[in-house]
Amino acid sequence: MKKITSLLTLLLLMVSGVMFAQETTAPTDVTDLSQISNDKTYTLVAKRGFIGVKESKAIFGYEGQPSPSTRQDDLFAILQKDGEYYLFNVGQKKFVNVATVTAGGLNTMSLKDTPDYNFTFNKTEGAEYPWSIRVPKQNNWLMNMGGSRQIAVDSWSTLDDGNQYKITQIGDLETSVRDAALAKLEHNYVADINNAFDNTKLNASANDTFVGYITDEQKATIQAAKEEALKTATKQSYETFLQTIKNNSVGFDENAYYLIEHQNTGTKKYPSTQNMHMGKTGDQLPFQQAYDDRVIRRVTENDPLLPRLWKISKLDDGKYGITNANTNCKWANYKGNGNVDMPANPSNQDFGHCVIENIPATNDGFNTMFYIKINGSTINAYSGDGDNVLAAYNNATDRGGFWSFKKVTEIPVAIGAAGWASICMPFPVAIPAGVTAYVAESAKDNVITLKEVKGTVPAKTAMIITGTASSTATFTISNEQATEVSTNLFSGTTTERIGFGTEETFAMGAKDNSAVFMKNNLKKTYLEEASKDPVYVPANKAYILSSNLSTAAQGATLLSLDFGGATTGIEGVQAEDNKEVIYFDLNGRRVMNPAHGVFVTNTGKKVFIR
Repeated sequence: MKKITSLLTLLLLMVSGVMFAQETTAPTDVTDLSQISNDKTYTLVAKRGFIGVKESKAIFGYEGQPSPSTRQDDLFAILQKDGEYYLFNVGQKKFVNVATVTAGGLNTMSLKDTPDYNFTFNKTEGAEYPWSIRVPKQNNWLMNMGGSRQIAVDSWSTLDDGNQYKITQIGDLETSVRDAALAKLEHNYVADINNAFDNTKLNASANDTFVGYITDEQKATIQAAKEEALKTATKQSYETFLQTIKNNSVGFDENAYYLIEHQNTGTKKYPSTQNMHMGKTGDQLPFQQAYDDRVIRRVTENDPLLPRLWKISKLDDGKYGITNANTNCKWANYKGNGNVDMPANPSNQDFGHCVIENIPATNDGFNTMFYIKINGSTINAYSGDGDNVLAAYNNATDRGGFWSFKKVTEIPVAIGAAGWASICMPFPVAIPAGVTAYVAESAKDNVITLKEVKGTVPAKTAMIITGTASSTATFTISNEQATEVSTNLFSGTTTERIGFGTEETFAMGAKDNSAVFMKNNLKKTYLEEASKDPVYVPANKAYILSSNLSTAAQGATLLSLDFGGATTGIEGVQAEDNKEVIYFDLNGRRVMNPAHGVFVTNTGKKVFIR
């Protein structure tokens, strides 16, 4: 009987112990950061779903509630190190990364052996879901669970069902798992300092037009700072050393324009916007039609220069905006297929907060080559010449992700065989010696009166220029304050404009080896929209809107140009005295046998025949 009593007592004690254990490990909702501990595990649940694992390589949202007792992939540790928080998945024993991978057919945040960024946990006004999760080094953007339950850190800033979370403490994190994870958060600052600079691999074939270029004198200064930093390799000494490198190498000039060039093999090296167009009003990059294209595409060194120029500006969050000279739009984020594109509206530019950082010093010319990262993903010249896009490809050793920035100060302009060209630059330029530039001051009937402009002209000034036939004129980009042109009937565009009718514009062209202003009938033929064939004006050209002319002039085929007292015919160049005299009526039409009336000749004279 005593044995039975003892056994019953022991059984009751065991049951009590189990019940006690269950009480002490009961799930507890986190309401304050002080409850977060490196020793505990947690579930993360939004109204849209709970966070779990997809295909063992990414986090993903799921409908319903987590099952931490049977599925460790639903459990997370929130590890704190040096005042920063990191998310760690218990089941996969990997850190949550901002960089995305494809899982379940969608781009979603990845799981890696080490973290790429830390997170912050912020109180919201929600009662049931009182936490938001942000990434301070990614614009302080929210961690969002999308409508298809993919999870990403992006520019969506409204608190909603996909980015407010309930954090629930579930139980204890195994000590061995915790210690192994925390060990991966330890920084090896000796390695960081060594990887930041190697004076035997500087510059490669770069020169002082490249961002990051270092002279011999600067090299000695940096090497001395490196040796000093290695004496006490700490976070502070490492950051001081990085600042020394920055202070002693060519940096970004926010008033300058750059070619961006990938350092892999192939010829399609330069991101460009030459494939893009705007509507005829020039206020946005359209995207409704099959032929509209806002994707940034790579081109060769033989393609037009101006669409390949970019301004690099430091943003308030310490990242960079990369803005195209012609479109005035920044690199944006990703389209659904992963390619980098541009926002449709140039006035909407809260996009493309890019991290630009040096590649490891183990590479020749490391100091003049950089990674460009958006949302934690490295931008790569994916597939080389087999494609022409910019895409996310997180391979730190692939040279398609190595980019150089080369400063450009001069713009070559080809002057045609007739000795003329039309231009519209996206920035102020100085008129070079040997070139005369004109704007259109007024119009009467079909005669356009021109006015010479000199010195530095403002950005987006539409002009026609004359110089030595079949030559190249070099315009210098200027930072001087240019005087605005008060009146100019020439319109200009720095991005190709489409959608004009056949009677809406006049543009400079060539006729009988002479420069003329004629009705513009340049058309874009698209296989997808072959019936539309919209008339277009090329990028960086001047043109005249028919609506700015008289009714009579609007019906003309060609326009006369008045250089201030001498009206030329349609050629725009003074004819030689011994050249055959050609007559045109006031509508610009050639007259073979002039009789009775006023005519314009190719010798620059008005002739009245009785």
